[in-house]
Amino acid sequence: MSGTSSFTSVPVVEISGLHSPDRAQREQVAREIGKAAGEVGFFYVSGAGVDDAVFERMLAATKEFFALPADEKMRYYIGLSKCHRGYVPQKYSLFPDRTVLSNIAFGPETEQLSAFGFWRPCERRKRAEIREEALSYLLRMGLHERDGGKYPDQLSGGMQQRVAIAQALITRPKFFPRRRRHH
Repeated sequence: MSGTSSFTSVPVVEISGLHSPDRAQREQVAREIGKAAGEVGFFYVSGAGVDDAVFERMLAATKEFFALPADEKMRYYIGLSKCHRGYVPQKYSLFPDRTVLSNIAFGPETEQLSAFGFWRPCERRKRAEIREEALSYLLRMGLHERDGGKYPDQLSGGMQQRVAIAQALITRPKFFPRRRRHH
């Protein structure tokens, strides 16, 4: 893969076909997963067939766990596991003194603008273009324009995570370089 393409929403992949006796259906789902992962880098899953009652119990247990103090959660830290399962503390690369929009725009602004460029009209235009692009990434992550003026501590952990994803994606990283297959 040479990089991700632009996207306007996170893809939803219906996976119930993975359990089909029909190989063509299973392969179709695999292609959809590959397309979503290759073009966007991540996706939502639907059709997993999890009973609502099971989901509600899992959600209640999750809320109970995350309400625990940090030192209690760290007893289940993934680094202590022999089978790579457990709690992974979330830490994002957001600057607490910058708004959400400034956090997303930080990489391109640092890369493309000079330190005192705000004095020059051409750099003011470029900054406006970068901010417009940052807003588009904010919206793609399912956040609202009004969230752009908030600071990280005013967001939920999940929202902070989406801002960190937007902050990374706006720099157009090459996530998974294409590997050569050995035959």
